[in-house]
Amino acid sequence: MSALALDPGVGATAFAYWEDVTNGFAPDSAGEIKAGTGSWLTRCQRLVGRLEAVVTELHPTHMVVEYPAYFQSPGGQLTASSGDLVKLAVLTGMLLEVGRVAGCTCVLVEVRQWKGQLPKDVTQKRLERVVGEHPEWSHHIYDAVGIGLYHLGCRL
Repeated sequence: MSALALDPGVGATAFAYWEDVTNGFAPDSAGEIKAGTGSWLTRCQRLVGRLEAVVTELHPTHMVVEYPAYFQSPGGQLTASSGDLVKLAVLTGMLLEVGRVAGCTCVLVEVRQWKGQLPKDVTQKRLERVVGEHPEWSHHIYDAVGIGLYHLGCRL
């Protein structure tokens, strides 16, 4: 079994990939797929095309994707009222379709499932204890790693 975990974002979607999950918890590769400029739909379409190339190269058997959640916080309410949550949900569906077409088993993971209510800095520190420090990784890449590790049975 191989797994590709995604932390979707309209500006950039982070990924982490495990070729053989029996080799431990550190991903074989991780990075960000950049959307570039343009309307949100143009950026989503560009991300889909770039994800198709990643999936073609890596041939994952499983695609694990964090799906958008509405949070009751003031920031969460602002995101929802601005329409950004709907845009992220649309992107998530488009990314899952890439996996489905490629024959992947697709799995959705809630934020609360894989990290609970931990702040980003605490989440990153816990992930660093599992996979080591990677100064070149953004917090989005660490999130993709966390999403994948949750799927592989590693709890933070």
